Amino acid sequence: MKTMNVILKRPNRRFFVIPGLMIIAGFLALLTAALYFIQALIFQTTAVETVGTVYESYTEQSSDASEYEMRYFYTVDGKLYEDSRVMGRAQVSEGTVRVFYIPDNPGNHRIAVRTGAARDFGRNIMVTALALIIVAG
Repeated sequence: MKTMNVILKRPNRRFFVIPGLMIIAGFLALLTAALYFIQALIFQTTAVETVGTVYESYTEQSSDASEYEMRYFYTVDGKLYEDSRVMGRAQVSEGTVRVFYIPDNPGNHRIAVRTGAARDFGRNIMVTALALIIVAG
């Protein structure tokens, strides 16, 4: 009976580097998604609504797209806060807008337009999906 000597080679260490880096990147993406989610949840549970006034809105045309920008203000406890937002495709005319702010920091606010919440939700979903793909991949 013949015996065979089989020499097992040790796997190359470089073989494990890329999957290891992908797993680390995936966990970092999951952590980022979790932080965005927690931040959004805290904002939703503590925010207070007020009415803001849109005093200027205009369209910036480029060769391939239009962007709508609006300038607005709102008051909290007699103090005036001003801001502007580029709205992408959502066109907002002058008038009023719903503003949600944190009572301890009224400058930390979000406006309620059709694309605001959807953009935040979409970003969170995309980061989570990317993280899961990286970890599973």
